[in-house]
Amino acid sequence: MPKRLLGTGIKAVAPELIQDPLTRKHVTDFMAGYKAWKNDNVDQLTLLGLTLADTADAILTKVGDPTNAKAVREFLETTPIASVQTIRWTKDRHVGMTSDDVAILEYKQGRWVKADPLK
Repeated sequence: MPKRLLGTGIKAVAPELIQDPLTRKHVTDFMAGYKAWKNDNVDQLTLLGLTLADTADAILTKVGDPTNAKAVREFLETTPIASVQTIRWTKDRHVGMTSDDVAILEYKQGRWVKADPLK
């Protein structure tokens, strides 16, 4: 293992970086449930899977006809989705997150945290 292991990841990997208390609770509750179920820590891929599940849930519960592709697209392009971080699409941008949603992380004591400054 190198002296320091740095990486770029979504802030939800280190929930203490999430400003919104409801979003932070959503992430920490999911992490606790996952740990109890799998006896393993959540990774970034698992959290991104949660964004897909949260998006599907929003579509299924808030779009009158979720089989109508045009209605789903309009919903997604105009409605922020609450997830591990707020997902936002626009007519011109279908990425969902921005650079504000990522952080430079450091692996310490078995988990990812905000990276200490480089010296």
